[in-house]
Amino acid sequence: GLKVPGENHLLVVGHDLFVFNQAKLKSLFGYDAKEAYIAQAKAAEIEKQYKLSFETGAGFQSLLKDKPSLVKKLQKVEPGLVKQQDIIDHAEEMGVGLMTDEQGQIIIMDSKDLATFVNLLNDDYVESPMTGQRYEIIRKRPLKPPADEELV
Repeated sequence: GLKVPGENHLLVVGHDLFVFNQAKLKSLFGYDAKEAYIAQAKAAEIEKQYKLSFETGAGFQSLLKDKPSLVKKLQKVEPGLVKQQDIIDHAEEMGVGLMTDEQGQIIIMDSKDLATFVNLLNDDYVESPMTGQRYEIIRKRPLKPPADEELV
């Protein structure tokens, strides 16, 4: 048997990493394994559903590295809700810089382009119908219907 002292929070054995205290790992290194796993799965799903073109040597996963805000945003993204053409059209309407190539693929050159794409996918750009001002939504909370208008 192996006895691990209580103050140790992770153990490295060969190429394996065993985490005993996830909260401590997150506070020390800013890494949340669960969020990273979900982001990786969402990235794979997004790459299957959308035609994306990355810079040579870059990819969705590599651009996510060191971008905790994107990893966090991917937790809530539902990839199948928006079609690729709708994303392209909305980007044009909102005036955000989303480029496409001749084949209709969305060009992602850096993490800024990836952030713009994820924001569009998450419906984070809106135009106010009252003022015409355009906004990037940082945090969303769905509105609940008033008590007297709830569905029966």
